[in-house]
Amino acid sequence: MSIMALGATVEIGSPVTIVPVGINYFNGHRFRSRVFVDIGVPIVPSASMVDGYRSGGAKKRDACSELLDRVVEGLRAVTIEAPDYDTLQALRATRRLYASANTIMSAQERFALTHAFAEGYKTAANDPRVRRLRSRIDEYRKSLVRYGVSDHRVATSHRSEDIIDSVGLSVELLYRLAQILVFVVIAIPGYVLARPVFALTRTISQQKAAEAKAKSTVKIAGRDVIATWKLLTSLVVIPLAHAMYTTIAWVGGGTAVATTYFFFAPFVCFGSLLAVERGKSVANHIVPLFLSAIRPKTGERLRTLRRDLQQEVRSTIKTLGWDRTLRTRQPDLYRPFSKKSFDDDDGIEEDDLPEQWFLSHDSSHLRRRV
Repeated sequence: MSIMALGATVEIGSPVTIVPVGINYFNGHRFRSRVFVDIGVPIVPSASMVDGYRSGGAKKRDACSELLDRVVEGLRAVTIEAPDYDTLQALRATRRLYASANTIMSAQERFALTHAFAEGYKTAANDPRVRRLRSRIDEYRKSLVRYGVSDHRVATSHRSEDIIDSVGLSVELLYRLAQILVFVVIAIPGYVLARPVFALTRTISQQKAAEAKAKSTVKIAGRDVIATWKLLTSLVVIPLAHAMYTTIAWVGGGTAVATTYFFFAPFVCFGSLLAVERGKSVANHIVPLFLSAIRPKTGERLRTLRRDLQQEVRSTIKTLGWDRTLRTRQPDLYRPFSKKSFDDDDGIEEDDLPEQWFLSHDSSHLRRRV
């Protein structure tokens, strides 16, 4: 990579930018599974690297090595190791609770925090204090989902009414219910047509995965085999199913019906797929909206829960030393808090918290949120 970047820079006369990208995905064997993509700080070869590459020999090797080291460092910064989706979300929640809500962090600072906490969690996951903290963070995250509220909204709102508006939520609830009805009507035709295809691909892929696990000593779940065979089976089954349905339409309704079905059925199925996905997203908001509408004091409870949880997060990180890597790798970004730093920090009184290590308020690194 470093040779290609420097070579291209010399060839075209302008620097080639390298962008580190970290990818986390879970349940990759499922159709349209969720993927998290973290984009790091762009890396641009310096003039000294380009000059060293032009010189050739040892200077060329040194320039390539220097750029490669920067690339590896950039990839390491955006690669967050987590065993599952819930752990990754818990680490991100820890970062948001640790940081102050009235500041905006750069991508580099967010990655540094999350990476440090991931390393600390990996070595202390079974510590009773960490397990208790993880349990409380998961409970807080579930509460946010249950009431359809973001953590940023809870952190930056000064009144409980700003978090949850019962009248507005009641109107939103009726609107969402109407959306669900429309999506159900759209999704039914495509679901009926695609159901046999999904059932067949699932059955074949699971059988092939079982065979692969029986023959292998390293496969645990065989999910890579499931994903591969779902794709291969779909490439064969979907055209056959479309041809079969078209033939049925021709037998039952003639050439005009068969032609109409042949050209428009793919669009109907695609629209049904989008309706199902959108419908699931809307349906997930129904219960939170209902609970929020009938519980007007929920906003204040969420603010109190977040304030208490933030204190525990900072105290636990301080006690276990999860910020040590931050102080050694990026000492210019971190310093000890003084109690006066809490005067405007998420509405927390200065007597509520002890002195903590925290993100520096140096204006060269952070900007106030306005």
